[in-house]
Amino acid sequence: LHPQLNPYVPAEREALEKKIGPIRPSPDQATEPAVNLTYGVEWASIRQAVLQKAGYRCQLCGKPIQRQEANVHHCQKRKQFKSRRRANQLDNLIALCLPCHRVADR
Repeated sequence: LHPQLNPYVPAEREALEKKIGPIRPSPDQATEPAVNLTYGVEWASIRQAVLQKAGYRCQLCGKPIQRQEANVHHCQKRKQFKSRRRANQLDNLIALCLPCHRVADR
């Protein structure tokens, strides 16, 4: 027997994520659209990079955040940039939980 964990079985996915870290869902299980028209075609990969950089923790309160409850916040508003590419640079983005994102947007 080869002890292989199946990421499609919830209990095994948890064990696997404890060993190797968060796993991106397959395209058929994604909870977000493949292309975000507001933020651009590259947004999904940028968002993933921000969450990984933050260790899947809110960068204000430190609470662990899961993919579906994770928000990525522009420190400097997108409207202040001439290009979407510059607004979406990692140094302008932070991972937040929903309550902290609501506070940050005020």
